[in-house]
Amino acid sequence: MSLSAALYERLSGDAELAALLPAFHGGAALFTALPVPATAPLPLLVIGRPEQETNLDVQDVRLARLGVVLTAYARQEAPAEEVDAPLRRARRLLEGADFAWPGGELAALTCRGPLAAPAERPWRAARLEVEGLYFTQPEGGSTP
Repeated sequence: MSLSAALYERLSGDAELAALLPAFHGGAALFTALPVPATAPLPLLVIGRPEQETNLDVQDVRLARLGVVLTAYARQEAPAEEVDAPLRRARRLLEGADFAWPGGELAALTCRGPLAAPAERPWRAARLEVEGLYFTQPEGGSTP
């Protein structure tokens, strides 16, 4: 399972997050790619592409870092709460959870935000930066 798919699965199954986003084709307005469909309602939440992985070798353990940004969009005249609330809920769902991380065993997950994000008119945007530090092999495995 890809990182985007794992995040989508975790977020799309939450009723509280779904209540903060309008419905779209039988689910919440949650997307894994840009551009989103032109008919998508606002506010909406987009799971960005994972950032490049960084390998960190510490003694016998191989670790890697992978990050992704979640961005919420609303109309510019909408209150900031429309973009902040879904990101705060996403943060609560991801931090401290037993979260399946593709490509290895998750060692630590951190979130930063919601933070203001640049957006062109007529949009308002905010982002949540998610970063995972994970073992690329099962714990106790040897590095090649």
